[in-house]
Amino acid sequence: MYRLYEEVYKELERASLDKYKRIFDEEFNLAFHKPKKDQCEICTFQRNNSTDEEKESFEEHLSNKLKAREARCKTSKTSFKTSCTFDMEQILLCPHR
Repeated sequence: MYRLYEEVYKELERASLDKYKRIFDEEFNLAFHKPKKDQCEICTFQRNNSTDEEKESFEEHLSNKLKAREARCKTSKTSFKTSCTFDMEQILLCPHR
């Protein structure tokens, strides 16, 4: 964002990167957060909006997730097979429904 700011206001006097960050954080109370771990849409929704009706489907989701993890571990321990896993959540760059 700072690079865009510099491009737009290249003819005028601009704030330094440090000052830009300070204003962005303190005056506008905005910040960017990089998640420590990718989470699927179902897990994120459940954490933010948990109701009793959705708990059953969430338990099934967690069960399927554990089964997939166990299957991946089983195949990775055998020496004569090669397996590839892809984290498809990492390629979802935009919000979607």
